[in-house]
Amino acid sequence: MNRTITISLISATVLFAAAAGHAEPRQELPKGLKGFSGQVRGVIVEKGERNTFTFKVGRVLRVWKNNKAETPHALINRTIPVGPRWQKNESGKWHPVELHVAFIRKLKAGQEITLEIHNVEASHFNILELSHEQRQLARGEGSEREGAAARKTEAQIEELRAEVKRLRAEIAELRRLIKQRER
Repeated sequence: MNRTITISLISATVLFAAAAGHAEPRQELPKGLKGFSGQVRGVIVEKGERNTFTFKVGRVLRVWKNNKAETPHALINRTIPVGPRWQKNESGKWHPVELHVAFIRKLKAGQEITLEIHNVEASHFNILELSHEQRQLARGEGSEREGAAARKTEAQIEELRAEVKRLRAEIAELRRLIKQRER
């Protein structure tokens, strides 16, 4: 009977969460995953509050030597909350790393990315480090460079189109001359 009550309570909690517009209630991280530290690839499920996001892990690419998780590959196909790393400032107060916050703000649901993450407490993960490209994106440098590269590519395409047009006209003229000689 206790089992039935427990299952009913779990079902009621899931139904209440779904009715309130929430996904499944947060699951506690299994013991074998606590202390994970490594590089993973996956998809942004949704953006959260206070510079966090939900991330579905597709692959564990690397495990760092300071990893404490006993079964790090059990992270595959698991949806986890991720936020910025926190650090102390000169006055000793904790605050999120600004570059991580800027990076998280640029993310979009459905985007596939590679992340370096670690688990310090409960079921929450923090960004460990950002790649060079991710730091550029966070600083807003990537979009300007991408725009310049796109403009350069478009100019090259236009040059090639003009060259193709010139070659077609030249081929047409050569065909006309060949026909004229054959007569």
